[in-house]
Amino acid sequence: MKYYRLNYCSLIIVVLMTISCQPSLDVNDNTHVDYDYIGTLHNEGLDRIYDKISNSNTLEENLLIVETESRAMFKDQISHSKESEKSFTDLVKVINANSNQSFTNLNEALILEMNSNISSEQEEVALDVLQLLSTPDLSKSAFNLEFKEIEQRIYKTIIIDEQPALLAGLYLGRSSYFYWKENSLKWIGKLATPGSRISDNREKISDGELIGGADVAGAISGAGAVGLAAWAFGPIGWGFAAGFTVVSGLVSSGGAAIIVYSSK
Repeated sequence: MKYYRLNYCSLIIVVLMTISCQPSLDVNDNTHVDYDYIGTLHNEGLDRIYDKISNSNTLEENLLIVETESRAMFKDQISHSKESEKSFTDLVKVINANSNQSFTNLNEALILEMNSNISSEQEEVALDVLQLLSTPDLSKSAFNLEFKEIEQRIYKTIIIDEQPALLAGLYLGRSSYFYWKENSLKWIGKLATPGSRISDNREKISDGELIGGADVAGAISGAGAVGLAAWAFGPIGWGFAAGFTVVSGLVSSGGAAIIVYSSK
């Protein structure tokens, strides 16, 4: 936990250093946020959850590990306000309520939760982000080309106060997309029926390539739920909002992985 608090502090320090180097930028300029670092923290959180889960646990026990570890890593951000606590709790409820449903049902429920926390203009772009994250087998160059087009669209068409939630989700989504391409077999090996073969898990591998979409829906939902004020409140506000974006994506991604990869 101390390690993640240190990372949280580091995020704020990076923000402060950026401000000092660019004094001409307005205090509400979201370029101060280190969006790449949001994705890095998210993937580190997934690795920590992976170390705790087991195929000897029930589905419910592993989902509880996802919630518990997410809370432990980002306790301060979750308890920061009534809005953040409610948003995190609502995401957990959505995941648990769909634990015995198909991944498609879970994804649709997370998208509904996301849409309830963002504007219609944000929703239009967010769905394009989800579409990108739901496209399997893209090379890094092809993915980054689409990524840059969406990023520029956010800067050009979305009002500045609403940009950070989308940018945070976009960058976190990129980290998630390549994390699951590289680590899905590892997670299947830890959660699938002992002795099962890869050929028995083809459907799980296919669904696993789409986990990034659930991840982004949760992340943008959390980023939107904490409100524009958090993103506009200078470095401390950015640090909280960015951290809460990470944990919202983390609990959604980890929960989706448990549901997709577990034996049923």
